[in-house]
Amino acid sequence: MCLPEDEHNNVTLRMIETVGSPDPGPLLRRQEGRAEALIPLDFLEAISLVGPEGYIKERLAAFDEAGVTHLNGIPVPNGDQTQTGLVSMLKEWTA
Repeated sequence: MCLPEDEHNNVTLRMIETVGSPDPGPLLRRQEGRAEALIPLDFLEAISLVGPEGYIKERLAAFDEAGVTHLNGIPVPNGDQTQTGLVSMLKEWTA
């Protein structure tokens, strides 16, 4: 997603408040290597579905138990996977 500088900073500041980053500078200046190090791993795990099939199924079950009825995502294929194939797998696992 490409945002104008002021919108990028607003989104970034809201994210910093959420994750409690002590130094927003690298995030605001888009210093990717340094900025990535500021994002806590548990925050990334909470907002993404990345990993082996068993882990993703566990996370889907946790979302279901929490009452989540809709997920929004962008499938990122790996190897011989396709976006369509990943969406089909998710549909199967959540049926």
